[in-house]
Amino acid sequence: MNHNRKNPARSIIALAVGGTLAFGCAEPPTDSQEIVDNLLLAGFPADDIQVVGDAVYLGRDAEVSLAASREMLEAADITQEQYRTTNILSTSVTKICVDGSGFIGVFSTALELAIQNYDELPLTFSMARAPSSGCSFTINAVIDPNMNGGVAGFPSGGYPYSTITIGGQLSQYSVDTIEHVITHELGHTIGLRHSDYYNRSISCGGGGDEGQADIGAIHIPGTPTTAVVGGSFMNSCFRASETGEMTGGDVNALLAMYARYGEDLRWSSAGPLAGKPYCTRISEPSDPYTWDDNFLCSNVDYGLVWSNEGTVAGMRCTQISEPSDPHNWHDNYLCVPQSSPLNFSWSNAGPISGKECLQISEASDPHTWNDNFLCY
Repeated sequence: MNHNRKNPARSIIALAVGGTLAFGCAEPPTDSQEIVDNLLLAGFPADDIQVVGDAVYLGRDAEVSLAASREMLEAADITQEQYRTTNILSTSVTKICVDGSGFIGVFSTALELAIQNYDELPLTFSMARAPSSGCSFTINAVIDPNMNGGVAGFPSGGYPYSTITIGGQLSQYSVDTIEHVITHELGHTIGLRHSDYYNRSISCGGGGDEGQADIGAIHIPGTPTTAVVGGSFMNSCFRASETGEMTGGDVNALLAMYARYGEDLRWSSAGPLAGKPYCTRISEPSDPYTWDDNFLCSNVDYGLVWSNEGTVAGMRCTQISEPSDPHNWHDNYLCVPQSSPLNFSWSNAGPISGKECLQISEASDPHTWNDNFLCY
């Protein structure tokens, strides 16, 4: 069964056919009216714009501020397709904190898990639950006891939308489903649109096209252009059976928008790392100093291939060597696909200036591995 993220009991005034809204005739124009006018001029269909009190929503659960609507209007000459809004985060946003001080029990657990979904990816920003130090921006997370779903808004001025509202009626579902809804609303705050914006009936069982306007529905390269039930955490409506996890397409979308490739790489000299699903064994069979349990791990599948017999055909390979080690390290290579965004450099004399570097070492090996670094 599909469940709409908006609360159907709330009084929502939809725009009439023709795109006009019945504001008082003698009243001066309000912020809401300007937002509506800007969205219509930017190409959004009238039936996808809704007004609740003083708030204007697009796609039923994404609140649009006046500043955001003006940015959409300014960029309306750009012809794009779907998935994200034109408004995305500035690179100055390096840490997003989420203040869910009112979240307790399953809601608190679900919030932690939703934040983790973003923070474990190699993005230009980290995400943490407030209170936390070094926050570039703080999103306020609140619970509406009368709602069964959630609402949020799009970025403006390079910053995330400031608030996500999560329905208290979600308590009837599992922690995973609540995690899914929170992850979805956080997605809106950083610029993600509904993956099935062009046909809400895919996940909702009903509803039409949110609009293929010139602005606000930009297709993200490397992601599907069609949606399926359960195919994305950004589907318009959720199911009771949601897992709370991102799909490969979701991860690709976030990486295309905000990737900081390599940031999730970690070295282990004691087996694969828990919480890092992609681990590549780094070994030299002829080296007796316990290299068999050394792994390079990540949260993202970079397509890493290790070879101790020379380069791998069709891949970009970086030689991994230690000149003082006599155990055949001269023909060991770490390889990535030709299209990989990772560009490795190797140093056996300390970190390389101007690059991010990860120490690669085996404590039991006496052949000066302590100053070897993989840089990117």
